[in-house]
Amino acid sequence: MLALGAWLAASHVRMLFVFGILTAPILSRLISTSWDEYDAERDHPLANAMFIAMSLLVAFLAFPNHKNLETQVEEHSPVRAVEFIKTHHLSGPMLNDWDFGGFLIWAAPEHPVFIDGRGDIFEWAGVVDEFGKWTQLQTDHNTLLDKYEISFCVLSRESPMIVVLRLLPGWKEVYSDNVSAIFMRSAPSSPRG
Repeated sequence: MLALGAWLAASHVRMLFVFGILTAPILSRLISTSWDEYDAERDHPLANAMFIAMSLLVAFLAFPNHKNLETQVEEHSPVRAVEFIKTHHLSGPMLNDWDFGGFLIWAAPEHPVFIDGRGDIFEWAGVVDEFGKWTQLQTDHNTLLDKYEISFCVLSRESPMIVVLRLLPGWKEVYSDNVSAIFMRSAPSSPRG
């Protein structure tokens, strides 16, 4: 079981909790003999209480407040881009950057994401490979966009595809901020052949 948990944790970061659940009781048994020599008279309850109180104070002070969390989300997620999508009623299939997928699922559930952090699901469908080749400029730029009949793209400002989409005929940048950009198809997608 421990080997399976270690393999899952190494394969998928989100499975680290499984590794922790499996490892904790085993590790506890291994170090349990360390407390056999415990002497209550050598213990310092006041010092222990102070360390516990300081730890709780540090945890309380370090915990981000609501405003701090909102600021972090706005700095790394397409918050204003989602507002643009909703106010301008963009519709049709959307292509998004990998890192934006989770936020878009939460903030704009009416627009199914193209890809998100659940990479294993998209890998099985072959989307990860197609998307990877597209973002690394290894395939014709229109192939992926036409295959999935993409209407608009929500991309990170750091994505190299922003430069490409600005040059592609039939695509227009309709929104941009310091986190993301939105490109919209200005011409109908080519028919599948």
